[in-house]
Amino acid sequence: MKLNEHKQLRKTFISKYFNKFVYYDLEAKQVLEHRPMGALSKNIICFDSQFEFEVFQVIKARFPVNCIDFHFKLELKPKTQYSAPINYFVDFRVKTSEYSFLYIEAKGLMTKDASIKIKLLEVSRPAVRANLIICSAKPEYYFGKHYPASTSINLLDTILREFCAKH
Repeated sequence: MKLNEHKQLRKTFISKYFNKFVYYDLEAKQVLEHRPMGALSKNIICFDSQFEFEVFQVIKARFPVNCIDFHFKLELKPKTQYSAPINYFVDFRVKTSEYSFLYIEAKGLMTKDASIKIKLLEVSRPAVRANLIICSAKPEYYFGKHYPASTSINLLDTILREFCAKH
């Protein structure tokens, strides 16, 4: 196999942090073995990691799928004459009522880039940051002033269960 072919193959199955992509068919309600050929249909969701898919399973148990937006784009800083826009793509936006949303971010690894964007979110959109839940595979590793507070997947399930009970 040539190097270019190998790089192309890697791009289709592995994310930037060497996680395997997970493809899920919403209609068939099953995980696909391989990436479908061609463009993805609206029924197929690509998750960046197995952990992100597990977070989706927890959310899906509490909310209908039509209330969940995947990889929702938030503009942190608009484009100016001298700089490009800064955008943050939150993994899940869940519609809880007509005008209310929960934002859920699945983080296996908290990078500096993600930490900076979350700080920007606090400044530019404090209402969104107040409704953001960061779910981490290992939340005990991320503590202190440099990292935002995060929860485990089990605690996320508890938070969503209590939220649904109140509303």
